[in-house]
Amino acid sequence: MWAKENDANAPAAAELNAGVGWPKRMNILGCGKAARTLARVWRISGHIEIGGILNRSISSAREAAEFIGQGSPVSRLRDLPEAELLLIGTPDDQIAAACAQAAQEGGLRPGMSVFHLSGALSSEELAAARSCGAFVASFHPIRSFADPEQAARSLQGSFCTVEGEPKACELLGLLGQASGCKVLELSPQQKSLYHAGLVVVCNYLTALLEAGLRCLEAAGLPRHHAMIITQPLIRETLENVFRLGTVAALTGPIARGDTRLVTLHLKAIGEKVPEIIPLYQAAGKIAVQLAQQQGRAPRETLEKIMTLLEQP
Repeated sequence: MWAKENDANAPAAAELNAGVGWPKRMNILGCGKAARTLARVWRISGHIEIGGILNRSISSAREAAEFIGQGSPVSRLRDLPEAELLLIGTPDDQIAAACAQAAQEGGLRPGMSVFHLSGALSSEELAAARSCGAFVASFHPIRSFADPEQAARSLQGSFCTVEGEPKACELLGLLGQASGCKVLELSPQQKSLYHAGLVVVCNYLTALLEAGLRCLEAAGLPRHHAMIITQPLIRETLENVFRLGTVAALTGPIARGDTRLVTLHLKAIGEKVPEIIPLYQAAGKIAVQLAQQQGRAPRETLEKIMTLLEQP
């Protein structure tokens, strides 16, 4: 459940420079693309001072410090300086282990805030930090970090989610606002489903576009031509979805109830790119549901299309 939304320009932003004790020092354990992007933005805002950076190699830690513009590369947890925050930016399956190691080797202290950046996992991954008296949370910016340089320039206006203990969430919420983001509080019980939704609309959208490009290639269009001719269609579709909603934005053979075209599609895909069939069928079933809500195509026709899409 969503608890609340804080506007990036809300009056609470006044607290960013008064009564909170900025700048605060932050150590980073696992400084990947997302971690270094946030660290750079927060450092530039003047709210965070980067302390130590511990990566798998000292060379990658140096590279991260250079990108951020601050920070001391270290090779051991015990070499991390004292700090108010610890950002654990490791891959999801390493968060709990990294936190436990930090707890064992003295990288944590009571009262500090420890957080990770996973969208799928909750702050419960940081139980070892809580046992040391730290406040734990997760902070997840809803955007892609494929290009940290570009992401750092365009982070303002993004949405971020936080969940965890109130003191850590409050601090991270203020940092989110400092970077011009809108911050939403998320229930830890819903994080996996929340993240699955984001994966579908982001990562699976990329996979869906790849599937379409493979069909066009199989139809004889060179990939670079297929990329060019589909750009206007893709952009217009996305604009319609955000302007009209998914039901009104749906067009094409299923929206019209064209059983013959769906049959031809399944036959052609099965002959040329059979690996796309399950994807076409799965997406088609959802399209049928949207078409039923539109009410344009006859119900009996949509039922026939659904039967076609359910066949092995």
